[in-house]
Amino acid sequence: MQLSHESTKVLITGASGCGKSTFWTRLILGYPAQTKFVFDHEGELQQRLRVRAAETPAGLALAAASGWCIFDPGRLWPGRGEEAFTFFADFAFQVSSRLPGTKLFACDELQMLIGTHTIPQELRCILQTGRRYGLDCVLVSQQPNELHNKVRAQLTEVVSFVQAEPRAIEWLAGYGFQEEGLRALRPGEFVGRRRGAAAETRGRVF
Repeated sequence: MQLSHESTKVLITGASGCGKSTFWTRLILGYPAQTKFVFDHEGELQQRLRVRAAETPAGLALAAASGWCIFDPGRLWPGRGEEAFTFFADFAFQVSSRLPGTKLFACDELQMLIGTHTIPQELRCILQTGRRYGLDCVLVSQQPNELHNKVRAQLTEVVSFVQAEPRAIEWLAGYGFQEEGLRALRPGEFVGRRRGAAAETRGRVF
C-alpha cells in the first residue's frame, strides 16, 4: 500500500464545446503517472492521439503492461456503456493494487455513465480507497450537479470552463468559485480551485 500518497481527484466541467476535452487530453498526457487507465467510450482520445484503444480483456492486460491503457467498449459492450464502465473501473482498481508508483484513472463525459442517484461500487473503490494504491482520477462532466454526491465529495480540485446552468453554478459557488466569473468566461478560458484553498488558477486552452 502507498499510504503516504497524496490523492488527486480532479473534475473538469463546463458547457459543451468550451475546451474541456482539450484540457483533459493535455492533463492526461502530462500527468506524472506510470500507468494511465482511460475509459474512452466516445473515442475522442483515440482520435486526438491517433492510437487504437484496447477492446478486449486480453488487449487491456497488454495495454496496462505498456503503461497506456485506453479502453474502447464499443466492440464488446455496444450500447451498454454503464456496464462497460463498471468492468473497466474494477479492472483499473485491481491492476493498480498490484502496480508500484502513481496511476491515473480518467473518463470523459462521466454524466453519461452515472447519475445523481447511483454510483457503481467499483468507482466508489477508486474514489474512496484508490489513494492506498497511488491511483488518482481525472474526470469530466458538463455539470457537476449531474454527478452523485459521493463523487463530488471526494474531489480535491475542480476546473471549470464557462457555465450557464444555475444548478451547476450553485454547486461551484459552494466550492468557492465566483458565480459571475463563471458566466463571464470566454470559450477556451478556465478557472481552477483546490478544495479549501484561498487562491485560484486561471488559463486558457485556445
